[in-house]
Amino acid sequence: MAIQNLQSNELGLNVLQTNFFSLIESPQDLTGDWADIGDEINLQGFGKLGVFLDLDINDSIDVEIRAVARFSSSGDNYTIPNVFGVSGSYSFTDADQKIQLIFETSGVTPYIQLQVKSGTPGASVGNIASINIIKAV
Repeated sequence: MAIQNLQSNELGLNVLQTNFFSLIESPQDLTGDWADIGDEINLQGFGKLGVFLDLDINDSIDVEIRAVARFSSSGDNYTIPNVFGVSGSYSFTDADQKIQLIFETSGVTPYIQLQVKSGTPGASVGNIASINIIKAV
């Protein structure tokens, strides 16, 4: 876990050094219902969230990942619509994948919770093997 905050450079501009960490410590099995992936993410002061996802599909079909917005910590979930080419959710083919996803909030979303579900979990349930995130301004 490595976290550094915004730092001012010689010109007084805020520059992001690094702010990244893992959301889960062990693989998370897929289910037929939306399930939180790790803890919610505090995005105050940030406008973008990069997600590095290692997905082990096994027999699971129609896997989806979405980000829901929260106005306050542990608050209600708000849908992030797919607008202006920026997605609030992603669907995956039925194959193992290592992929980077980007969620852009323009700095107006204080908290985000990532969630996952499988349309059909299958006999040999798939899982999120690992998921790492990086926040950016």
